[in-house]
Amino acid sequence: MKKFHTKCKILLIEINESAAELAKSEIKKQIIDAEFCEITSEKTLFSELGEFRPEVIIFDPAKPETGQLLSDISYLNQQGDIPLIIFTSSANEELAYKYLDKGAWDYIPKEDARRLIFSLQNAIDFYQAQKEVFLSHKDLDEFEAYVKRFRDWELHIPAIVYSYILKTDGTQYFTYLSSATKKYLGISPEEIVKDSSIMKRFMLPEDINGVLEKIEISAQKLIPFELELRLIINGEIRWFKFFSSPERNNNNETIWSGIIVDITERKNMAEALSSEQYLMHILMDNSPDAIYFKDLDSRFITVNKAYLNKVGLESEEDIIGKTDFDIFDEEHAKSAKHDEETIIKTGKPVIDKLEKEIYSIGKVTWVSSTKVPLRNAEGIITGTFGISRDITERKMTEESLYVERNLLRMIIDAIPDLIYIKDKNEKIIIANKAHIAFLGKEDQTEVYGKATQELLPLKNAEKLHKEDQLVLSGTSVYNSELNFKNKNGKDKYYISTKLPLRNSNNEITGFVGISHDVTESRQIQEKIRKSEEQIRYIISSTSSVLFNAAIKDDEFTFIWISENVKDLLGYLPADVMKAGWWEENIHPDDKDFFENSLPSLYKGKRLSLEFRLQHAEKHYVWVSTELNYTEDTGKKQPAIIGSWIDITERMMAQEALLKSEEQLSYALKIARLAYWEYDIQEKFFILNEQFYSVFGITEDNNYGPTISTEEFINYFIHPEDAKDFRNLFFSTVSSTENKNGRELEFRRIDEDGRLNYYQFFIFTSSGKNKKAIKAFGVVQDITERKQNINVIKDSRKKLSNAMKIAHLAYWEYDYINDLFIFNDQFYDLLKTKAIIEGGYIIPSSHYAKKFVHPDDIYVVREEIRKSAETRDPNYTSYLEHRIIYGNGEIGHIAVRFSIVKDKYGRTIKSFGANQDITERVKREMEKRELEKQLLIRNQELQQMLDDMTRMQKTLVQSEKMASLGELSAGIAHEINNPLSYVCSNVNRLKEYFDDTTGLLQKWQNIEPQLYNNGHFNKILNEINDYSKMIDLDFILQDFGRMMVSIQDGTERIKKIVEGMRGFAHISENSMQFADINKAIEDTLTIVWNEVKYKAAIEKEYGELPPVKCNISEIKQVLVNLLVNASHAINEKGMIKIITSSEFGYATIKISDNGCGIPEDKLKRIFDPFYTTKPVGKGTGLGLWISSTIIQKHNGFLTVESKPDFGSTFTIRIPIENSQQTSGKN
Repeated sequence: MKKFHTKCKILLIEINESAAELAKSEIKKQIIDAEFCEITSEKTLFSELGEFRPEVIIFDPAKPETGQLLSDISYLNQQGDIPLIIFTSSANEELAYKYLDKGAWDYIPKEDARRLIFSLQNAIDFYQAQKEVFLSHKDLDEFEAYVKRFRDWELHIPAIVYSYILKTDGTQYFTYLSSATKKYLGISPEEIVKDSSIMKRFMLPEDINGVLEKIEISAQKLIPFELELRLIINGEIRWFKFFSSPERNNNNETIWSGIIVDITERKNMAEALSSEQYLMHILMDNSPDAIYFKDLDSRFITVNKAYLNKVGLESEEDIIGKTDFDIFDEEHAKSAKHDEETIIKTGKPVIDKLEKEIYSIGKVTWVSSTKVPLRNAEGIITGTFGISRDITERKMTEESLYVERNLLRMIIDAIPDLIYIKDKNEKIIIANKAHIAFLGKEDQTEVYGKATQELLPLKNAEKLHKEDQLVLSGTSVYNSELNFKNKNGKDKYYISTKLPLRNSNNEITGFVGISHDVTESRQIQEKIRKSEEQIRYIISSTSSVLFNAAIKDDEFTFIWISENVKDLLGYLPADVMKAGWWEENIHPDDKDFFENSLPSLYKGKRLSLEFRLQHAEKHYVWVSTELNYTEDTGKKQPAIIGSWIDITERMMAQEALLKSEEQLSYALKIARLAYWEYDIQEKFFILNEQFYSVFGITEDNNYGPTISTEEFINYFIHPEDAKDFRNLFFSTVSSTENKNGRELEFRRIDEDGRLNYYQFFIFTSSGKNKKAIKAFGVVQDITERKQNINVIKDSRKKLSNAMKIAHLAYWEYDYINDLFIFNDQFYDLLKTKAIIEGGYIIPSSHYAKKFVHPDDIYVVREEIRKSAETRDPNYTSYLEHRIIYGNGEIGHIAVRFSIVKDKYGRTIKSFGANQDITERVKREMEKRELEKQLLIRNQELQQMLDDMTRMQKTLVQSEKMASLGELSAGIAHEINNPLSYVCSNVNRLKEYFDDTTGLLQKWQNIEPQLYNNGHFNKILNEINDYSKMIDLDFILQDFGRMMVSIQDGTERIKKIVEGMRGFAHISENSMQFADINKAIEDTLTIVWNEVKYKAAIEKEYGELPPVKCNISEIKQVLVNLLVNASHAINEKGMIKIITSSEFGYATIKISDNGCGIPEDKLKRIFDPFYTTKPVGKGTGLGLWISSTIIQKHNGFLTVESKPDFGSTFTIRIPIENSQQTSGKN
């Protein structure tokens, strides 16, 4: 083997003793006259460089104190031409790229020390060749000889050789570019030399100024020009590195000579490794599930953000090195430790284990855990890896469903009405306790499966049989009355309702019946109250928002909606039930979709949709709705019963997976390439000087510059690769001209027994007959690239395992060829194998036929069509559909994908990910079944609600009459006062009348005498005397006053009577515009006697427009509030009435300074039958009825109170549009 005979100086920096001896030993095997110098600190670095002047620097950066040394060495490497080789015992790919990027020639781990000598030799050769490029141009003859050698050399290196000049006037341009320019830049060197500004067209605009600055600095300081630069080649960005050294000629012009190397593949390889790690971090940090890695002692190695949030820690440093015993209670920690020890021992994973986690702080959560062994590249178990999915909510939901089912049964059994379900043979299949007791039995087994005729007297059974037959024929029975005598001989009356039950095919399968005991009205009131509580409890027990809506004239209006709509959308039920709310709050993009879906609801009676609704805070909430179509038989118009579920988190939580980048080749350094030619006629290879060095072969062991075909194959090609090499090589050289080249890979075992990989490029040129006459190419050592690829494969394998655990599968679709591209994870999700299904690439029609549920094929095809036709380059889509697993079972998947368009705007590819959501869909189906049961219950309770409504009207009128009765004494007093005025004045009026009559009689008696005799004066004196006697002047004055008093008294009586008549009148549902201020005045007339002894009335009437309302009901509310206010005042007090218009509402405030209401009673003040008055004082219905009346007017009745300071009741009623305004009273 050949050894170096030139003296070689090698500087060793920070190399530990054992590594230094190993390096020296390997180098001296080849270089006899090697001279070494070792330094261990930066203090001696520059002095040794000046005195020793090394040709190569070997450096170990593993020590922590070498950071500044590395910076100094990198700086020196940029200033001069000394190659830097990293030789370290700490193999780390990240460090490798870091040092190579800083300009290191090579990175050699200690275990690969034999490669040191070859790297050293290549580095010296390359730098010597580079120095020759920069030789002085003084001697023309010598330069021409050099140019000839240079031209031969440049043809065999994969780089562009160039020369560049900067003149004193600032002009700068290329004076020379090698022929490789065409290969790398796609343009001839002559074009650039002719017009150097062409180079700027290849550059990104933002890079140009930086390049010019670099050139200026290099020219000013005469330091080497070294730059990594992006160039746009044929529409693709590629990376190039510029190496050159400047010189100043006699004309003071700066000339650079150097090379341009394509480093794109090296850059891409570094980015690929970084991207793999980035994808892993993205997957972990964005997963909602808690992910963790542990070592063999169950200590945490790393966790994701979800795990940190779950255990309440800020950063990974807070948990690394800890165990479950530091976080959870001992019982759970021991269980987890046992699982992990079993996994490490057996290698078998734990899948979907239900665990109850009890934290040391007392918090409890439920999780579904999957734990698998963590293996290294050799397959050895190094720890465990786990994913925990928080299912606390699901667990609580399951328990809640169980409780709700029992609760529903308890509710049915608690209802005193007789509830039963019979099949189509009139056999009882369900009966509540009340019905069982009614039949005289004690247990449900005594009645189940029996007909009415077997359980009741014949007379009653016959009537029930006829009704049952009528219902089974499809006719519902309402309010059917039946009379029985109980065991005590007393009559019991029941009102029954029976409705047919139908299956999904609309076939009658039986009927449900409810029989209500109407014997005592008080019992009915109590049952109504209980039923209300049960309904509210059922509604509040579910997270779903339930509603009842109507569609009239294409307008969607809510009739009723549950209270928890405020939790979902921030609106009160009254807001949602307003006309126009739906139009204003459904997302504009979803409105047409919703309306176009309604015909399907009318046909199928049931519809599931997903759309967005606007929250009160002006953001949108995704909801999943289940709609059930019914018909309001009373109004003969379509009605809808449905529910909303918040699915915003699900819609926003799912993210599209990124596509892994394809593997790229890692480019080795320039000196690792070798050139060859092949004589097709004589069948032998011609090899250049570097050829054998690429394979690590010295001149002592080589065949020389020429070698026969068989010798070449036997010597360089691994026996197992020889056949493929022969076939490809000879098929290429025997064909026509191949300018684009072909490539193949082969292996070779070197002299040290190591297996190396090589890449072989073949090009051919042809003669006139187009037959290949010459073959040539290069060979490249790709061993390290292969090793890097293995590392990437291992990373991909880990990523694949993570996706498998998350039930995710990646896929691609080729629109041009209508082909799906799948992978093993995809087939695992489908529970089959690629070999069974014909490979990883299959037509869309085959995929749809084999794996898509027949009823959902149109959905998949429609999505493909829409994504192909869309003009949006950022188009993404999400859909869910059923699939058929490889084993024939049916499942459900969620699909999210995005598209790629070409420069013409055509959709050419899509990339997507599928997630198995079968378990989630099963849970949703179970939920829908529960909702179906609730719907049946709702129908049963609807009739009860109607009964409650009728009873409520009766109670309202009863309360009104009770209030009137309570006021009757005061009203009688009020009527008595003006009546006494009239009575007393009538007696006096009679006296005045008698006196006046006497005067008139006297006048009649004396009138003839006035004419018959002359005693006129005497007669006049008599009249005057009598007038004085009866005080005629006073009579005339008092007579006018009495008439006014009588008129005023009768007018007051009239007002009181009219007020009583209007108040006692049975209110109808007529809504008319009314003057609220006048209504208050009318009400004060009725309650005045109740109030005037307790309080003074202060009135502040504001300007109010006429309000559309039922004025009789509003007066009833005012009577209740004014009477209550007077009762709250122990002694003389004040009642203040204020009216105003605020925010579209007519507002009435009635305040008193009475005793006030305690806070514990204030919460129940509007409950039915609740009163703060002593026993026997009041029914407890007044405020409840008042609140109900105001709610019916879409208004609000609220109260504010403080003990000993009084209370204020506020009524707010919406104001209808009106141009009229009531005046102040």
